[in-house]
Amino acid sequence: MKKYLIAVSAAALLISTGAKAADIVTYQPEPLPIAPAFSWTGFYAGGELGGSWAEAKNRLRQNGETVAKKKLKPEGFIGGIFAGYNFQFTEAIVLGIDTDFLWDDVDDKKTFADGRRLKARQKWNGATRLRAGYAFDRFLPYIAAGVSYARLDDLYRGEDINKKKKKTRAGWNIGGGIDYIPPIFNDHIVLRAEYRFTDFGKKTHNLGNDYKYRAKYYQNDFRVGVAYKF
Repeated sequence: MKKYLIAVSAAALLISTGAKAADIVTYQPEPLPIAPAFSWTGFYAGGELGGSWAEAKNRLRQNGETVAKKKLKPEGFIGGIFAGYNFQFTEAIVLGIDTDFLWDDVDDKKTFADGRRLKARQKWNGATRLRAGYAFDRFLPYIAAGVSYARLDDLYRGEDINKKKKKTRAGWNIGGGIDYIPPIFNDHIVLRAEYRFTDFGKKTHNLGNDYKYRAKYYQNDFRVGVAYKF
């Protein structure tokens, strides 16, 4: 009889414990939604301005003999428009194409004691480049390289020569910079800072009277810009 009572009590205890355990429900918190990574993919367009400092190596020769040689250092302000398209391949790698056109106020001149005068002037320039960047969320450091073109004027004035040569010249460029999209502007405003080196090579002008005038031109510039990302 005692054994029977003990068995019944144990069974009742087990049934009671199981019922209480069944009433315990464990709730797992739902994972918080993860904000999508910022994407640089898309078209953008805007304006930029900056400063340019250049070197123009000029040489005048007559019948193969150098009669004048001088290095000019044109400098001044530049400003214009730019546009491009980015494509983000991974979370970090961004490739794109970029083009710009700027109006320039860049020149330098030199007058010698005997009255001879040399002058170099850049009136406008543009470029088309390929870009490669590594994105840190809203920061995009990048490098870029491509082709450039510009309107370059060369002037030589001497005792028996007064020539001004206007020429559109092509060259190559390389540079780097950083783009940044502040979150306060709803992911559409791009801020840019960039350095660029451009080499337009050398050009020889035939001035007549057996004179040849060679001008070699390259420039450095720093620019800042603002664009709208569509």
